[in-house]
Amino acid sequence: MPITPAFLVGSIAVAIGGVLRLYCISTLGKFWSFQLSVRKEHRLVTSGPYSVVRHPSYTGLLLQSAGFAVMHGSQGSWMRQSGILQVPFIKVLTVTSFFVFITLATWGSISRPAVEDEMLRRALGEEWENWAKEVRYRLIPGVY
Repeated sequence: MPITPAFLVGSIAVAIGGVLRLYCISTLGKFWSFQLSVRKEHRLVTSGPYSVVRHPSYTGLLLQSAGFAVMHGSQGSWMRQSGILQVPFIKVLTVTSFFVFITLATWGSISRPAVEDEMLRRALGEEWENWAKEVRYRLIPGVY
C-alpha cells in the first residue's frame, strides 16, 4: 500500500506535536505534572515554547489529534483500505472510539488551559499577569 500525501501530512503533524510536547516537558522540568498543581517553590516558566503561547503542550496535543485523524481517516489509509470497516461491529466501534478520542483530546486542550491560567494567576499574581499581557494567546499565536 503506497504512502498517500494525507497519511504523510498526518504523520508529520503527529511527530511535530510529539516533539513539541517533549520540548514543553523538558522546558518545565520539575514543574511538569499530569495533575494540575502549583508547588511551594513554583516559578513561572516563560522561556522556550512558553514565550510564544501560554500552553504549548496542548497545542502539540491538538496537532497530534488532527494528525491522527488525517492519518487514519483519509482515503488510502490502512483503516479505510483494509476492508476492516466493512464489518458493521468494527465500523461502529472504530468510529465511536475515534470520535471519543478526538473529542476528549480537543475538549481537554481547549478547556484545561483556562483552569491552569486561573490556578497560576492565583498562585503567582502579578508575575503571571505581566506574562499573560506579554504572551496573550493560550494555544495558537494570533488566534486563541
